[in-house]
Amino acid sequence: MTNQQEELAYLFGLEEKWQRIWEEQHIFESTPDSRKKFFATYPYSYMNGLPHIGHAFTALRVDFQCRYRRMLNYNVLFPFAFHCTGVPIVAAARRIAEGEPRQLQIMRSMGISPAEIVNFSDPVYWTIYFPEKWERSMRRLGMSIDWRRKFITTHLNRSYDSFVRWQFTVLKERNYVRMGSHPVIWCPKDNIPVGDHDRLSGEGETPTEYTLLKFRTGEDDFIITATLRPETSYGQTNIWVNPAVEYARCSVGNETWIVSHECCAKLKEQGKTVRELGTVSGSSLIGKEVYSFTMKKWIPILPASFADPAKGTGIVTSVPSDSPDDYAALKDLKAEAESGKIESGLAQVVRKLVPIEIIDTPGYGSLPAKLVIERMAIGSQKEREKLDRAREEIYREGYYNGTMLKSSGIYSGMNVSKARELIKERLRKEGVADIFYEPSGEVVCRCLTRCIVKVVENQWFMAYGDTEWKKLAHDAVSSMSFYPDFMKKQFDNVIDWLNDWACVHHTGLGTELPWDSTWKIESLSDSTIYMAYYTISEIIQNGRNTSERQMGREFFDYVFLGSGSRAKAASSSGFDEETVESMRREFLYWYPLDLRNSGKDLVGNHLTFCIFNHVAIFPREHWPRAYGVNGWITISGSKMSKSAGNTLNLETALQKFGADVTRLTEAYADEGFNDPNWDQDFADSAPRRLIQLIENARMAVGLDSSAPDYIDRWMISSVNLIYSSYRNFMDNMMHKSAVKSCLLDMQNSLRWYSRRKQGLLNRDVMKHFVRMQALMLAPFTPHVCEEIWEIIGGEGSICSQLLPEPSSLDIDHSSLAAEDYLENVISDVQEILRVTGIRPKRITLIVAEEWKRKLLEFEYRNLTEEASEMRKKIGRSDPKGLERALKTIARERQQGRLTAMVETAMKIDEYGCLSENSSFLSGQFGCEIRIMKAEQAGSDEFSRKREISFPSKPAIYAE
Repeated sequence: MTNQQEELAYLFGLEEKWQRIWEEQHIFESTPDSRKKFFATYPYSYMNGLPHIGHAFTALRVDFQCRYRRMLNYNVLFPFAFHCTGVPIVAAARRIAEGEPRQLQIMRSMGISPAEIVNFSDPVYWTIYFPEKWERSMRRLGMSIDWRRKFITTHLNRSYDSFVRWQFTVLKERNYVRMGSHPVIWCPKDNIPVGDHDRLSGEGETPTEYTLLKFRTGEDDFIITATLRPETSYGQTNIWVNPAVEYARCSVGNETWIVSHECCAKLKEQGKTVRELGTVSGSSLIGKEVYSFTMKKWIPILPASFADPAKGTGIVTSVPSDSPDDYAALKDLKAEAESGKIESGLAQVVRKLVPIEIIDTPGYGSLPAKLVIERMAIGSQKEREKLDRAREEIYREGYYNGTMLKSSGIYSGMNVSKARELIKERLRKEGVADIFYEPSGEVVCRCLTRCIVKVVENQWFMAYGDTEWKKLAHDAVSSMSFYPDFMKKQFDNVIDWLNDWACVHHTGLGTELPWDSTWKIESLSDSTIYMAYYTISEIIQNGRNTSERQMGREFFDYVFLGSGSRAKAASSSGFDEETVESMRREFLYWYPLDLRNSGKDLVGNHLTFCIFNHVAIFPREHWPRAYGVNGWITISGSKMSKSAGNTLNLETALQKFGADVTRLTEAYADEGFNDPNWDQDFADSAPRRLIQLIENARMAVGLDSSAPDYIDRWMISSVNLIYSSYRNFMDNMMHKSAVKSCLLDMQNSLRWYSRRKQGLLNRDVMKHFVRMQALMLAPFTPHVCEEIWEIIGGEGSICSQLLPEPSSLDIDHSSLAAEDYLENVISDVQEILRVTGIRPKRITLIVAEEWKRKLLEFEYRNLTEEASEMRKKIGRSDPKGLERALKTIARERQQGRLTAMVETAMKIDEYGCLSENSSFLSGQFGCEIRIMKAEQAGSDEFSRKREISFPSKPAIYAE
């Protein structure tokens, strides 16, 4: 094939061919049998847009594992569904009805015509249009999904609606759903709690509790500041006010407070009785004093531009010992005082202010703000990005590792984490502090309104703050596997800090609360155990219109919990008893969930909620077994975003590259928790790589058979060793490493094999190579691998072939070491010729003395007595040689190369290897090759080269 367009057209044809065959043969339709099962899922995506390559990356990690496990003889189930509940669809439909330009542009950017856009003013249309688009793209991507089990959420699917109603009925009976007052992220325009799925931005942000500190003015008003760190109030030197801001003077209860106007509005939503009395300019407050109840003295009010009226109260307490922001602002103000930029009276006040030591933090001392400001070279309070990093670093270290100092009085010697709670409680009891909530970060509702925190009365909550429930969730985490495994600790942390969660609202699509139809269950609460529904969804649907069927409590109790009777389950569902029993068997066979993979944005909500709800409803044997978590996709190193114009929709990628190239590029993007990178250069080169694999297969079947020689045995060993590494990578969801092994490392081995055989390749060896590479690549590029399997005469679909056990494959480690050694020698010679520019007529390779090899072994294995004896012996005969050898060993150890050097030196006869391959080496360099032992190199010509020879690193002399 001559160009990429022809190659892509050929690959597209293969994809259509094999996807048709898979569907005709029902390869991915799963039913219980006698094999071990593997049940894996991808969190169903929200149906308010098209899938992009970020969605595909996360879903493909599941597909790679499902295809791999199928080849390990697991009975694999990978289902799929479409999430339609919640506010986002309704909010977007409303914006379309209102003709909101940004929403219309979003629709046009997805290729939707103006004539069709009007249909999206009906929320139901979204639940039809986008699931069809998603399914089409996922099928075209070659996903090994059992599509019989697909469903949409919302009340439009009455079967699923019944399932969610059952779930919440059980949760309420077990006291995991409760009514009370609680802070929630709130949209002041829509007047609803805003869950993560309902947000345009700010996913994962939660209500954060601040402590409001009261400072009495000379007029008996209170200036109010908000802080996350009440324990630092013992280090207050002043308070900061923004002179450019007009503050509100308002009545709060029976007190008069001065706060920002924005704060005034928020206080009203948090249970305070608030009435604005007038305004106070920030500039009029500068230079006045307020009384600090903690410091028990009057402290000054000073100007600071960073005091933001939209955050907290718009007024900030200053603790320059522990706050980088305060230290930087005070430093700036002192500089202005010295330069005469502020009036003399205020300047005199500023000059007297010094940080008060209140906390000792290991590694930071008692003035951590000063230390970090100087270390990070922060020049002023305007360097916000640096200050944000400095603040996060100090606050984290201080909270977990800091100790209160004498200035804190009775709290001296106490851990900061403990002192914080005690100080907070005491200040509130004394009436000089209060509670206030802000989002932990900016949150914007999908209606484009900036969200606040509201304390909602008579609201239904998931009681995730319940101590006993948390213990069960921790038990589940302790028994789970995580990929990467350090995420186990992260989930434990989330469980610890997670608090009660508002689980209902009054608007949007969704299931009505079973005991109060005025509420609808929000979209992060109705999607926590639906994996169980997958196990029976195909039987429930079975070609029927699911909107017509609603099942009762007895049905789900029997199928999922084994309680009650089959007869009652049948009567409450409309199914006959045999069908009900078949659903019970399906559930017991497939559950628990073996793997759930998601992006890291769901760790703090959905994935943790899933654990909580499973331990609340199901017995221990049905708790989830494993989670995979991945980062967010980037494109050529840049974050993917619509504003940057670099969003790559999945359908666009498929049209440009096809399924296998897209899959391979996604697999190669990264692994673990790193943000994966879509490498455009890799994607552009992938079609040629894949075509080459097919050409290799055709070439292999056309070769002649011959008796295997040493290089053939090496090639088989190389393939088998790569396969062994591949299995380890796949077992641990390290897909990029697996691709490197089965694609790049295999191709490198093939190039070396062809080079060593001078093109005279062995048919059986090449068929083994092609077969093993196809089996390894099948999870990543299944269409190409199916074609290769057919070319080499494989039976059935490659998707269903069983991978061999690594222990059953022969590996000749000596031949592998010898060829690696030979390749390294060639590379070293090439580098010397490149640097020197020599066109050699003869190259002499000098193998190190035997004593160096023994010394290397003794030093590496810490055989102290033998090494000491060797040092004495060589020290008498060749002291300079001994010194040089020991320095080499130390250098190689420090650079992490010593193990490889020892293994090579122990496994091969260097002199014999080089001598046997001298003709090959001569052909590589087009000159005479001479092999010499160091003991033979006694002439002046070679004596210096002999000295630098070392085990696995022969000296090289080109002339």
